[in-house]
Amino acid sequence: MPGATPLTTPAGPGYPEELAQDVTLADGARIHLRPIRPDDQESLISFHDRLSSQTAYQRCSDCKNEAVCGVHLAMKEVRDATARILDHTSLATLQRKVRRASGA
Repeated sequence: MPGATPLTTPAGPGYPEELAQDVTLADGARIHLRPIRPDDQESLISFHDRLSSQTAYQRCSDCKNEAVCGVHLAMKEVRDATARILDHTSLATLQRKVRRASGA
């Protein structure tokens, strides 16, 4: 992966190292899959921040029929409401709202 760096931080006690594995993708690329660790936090947040509100949504793998799944419908409402706010709100507007709410 371009820009990827190897992990050098020890996983720590209780980390399920046995779940990590090297995988070859259909295009021949090799990747290393492993469970997330506490030191992944910054990278995961950075990755998620770069996703659009639509891309960040993922289908629930346990849901047999999204049209009637209560969890799916509730999360879709939350996602859509959040997207409407974020897609039409500048950082400056959010800062003003935070200041007003905190009484500053």
